[in-house]
Amino acid sequence: MVVLGRTGRNFAAGMAAASLSVYDDDGTFARRCNLSMVSLEPVLEEVDQAKLERELAAAGKGRLRHVGAADATLLAS
Repeated sequence: MVVLGRTGRNFAAGMAAASLSVYDDDGTFARRCNLSMVSLEPVLEEVDQAKLERELAAAGKGRLRHVGAADATLLAS
């Protein structure tokens, strides 16, 4: 899901096992988001996402790559 407009307070309350992108034009979304079950991450370009994935793999961690493409590529399509 992609949210292009402003969200209300307590956004994501009860949300689990989902991936969504929120356009945060004024940088205030984190204050309106319920972070008890979600984490916020920036949208990454292909090069930056590949670098992050290498770093996480080296640390024994992983990050879900949706449909095998970078976040920015998926949002642009």
